[in-house]
Amino acid sequence: MSGINSDQLHRSTLGIYMNLTDEFNPSLQKLVSLGNSYIHAFKALTVSSDAYFNALSKIGEKAFYSMYSRSLGDVLIQISENQQRLTLEMERVFHKFSLDVLQVMSDNIQLDMDYIS
Repeated sequence: MSGINSDQLHRSTLGIYMNLTDEFNPSLQKLVSLGNSYIHAFKALTVSSDAYFNALSKIGEKAFYSMYSRSLGDVLIQISENQQRLTLEMERVFHKFSLDVLQVMSDNIQLDMDYIS
């Protein structure tokens, strides 16, 4: 292959790549942004959930030590403990999602932009 043909092929390939990334990268950036917003919303939910279930646990503890509401108190405490375990597990999933998916997508978008530049 001569130098001109190779150079033309390179420019043509780069042009196709630029067209694809011009169409594809904005959608990926929006997807990453939405994913980050989803994580922030989940963190806000976690804070509210913790406050709610801590209050529920305190009510359960008071009921547990009363003469007539012991079984209700026990149920409330169990609900609170199970919800806290579920929240911790979901936090781990969201952390992994953030690192393994969103961060990698964001890095790849930046690499594409750097390559084209």
